[in-house]
Amino acid sequence: MRIYLRITLFFALIAVSACRKTKLDDEKSILAGEWRWIYTEEYVQPNAFMPSNLESVIYADSFPKSFALHFMSKGKMKRIQDSDVIKDRIVVKTFENISPTYYSIVVHGDNKEKNKLTMNLIDRTTDTLIVMEFPFDKISDANGRTYTHRNVFIRR
Repeated sequence: MRIYLRITLFFALIAVSACRKTKLDDEKSILAGEWRWIYTEEYVQPNAFMPSNLESVIYADSFPKSFALHFMSKGKMKRIQDSDVIKDRIVVKTFENISPTYYSIVVHGDNKEKNKLTMNLIDRTTDTLIVMEFPFDKISDANGRTYTHRNVFIRR
């Protein structure tokens, strides 16, 4: 009987922890829907003592791939690249209302650091979402320069 109770408790804990996700209700519902990638600003920091400078802008119209994010109210997310879709559960780590139109948001897909999205919903009236990690992430080259990306999405 005691072993049966332990096994049941073990599987119950796995089931509860495996289904962890954040539903997009109340204030978080502003994320729900599909967001289409419009352009990316690429900044370069030549070294640790120099400020980042705008290096280039990558426009969706001139890029061979298309990207989108789709946030569903039941706590799921899709990262879309052309016809490839990666599905994740949403775990909201940070959701700060900075001003009436500006939000700072950190979301983890499936609660894994590698699937993290750091986002700023900068204007609710134009539905502009800035994403730091998707589709282009931070990279470094052989010369020690660091490139960061400001990926701009709008609600579809």
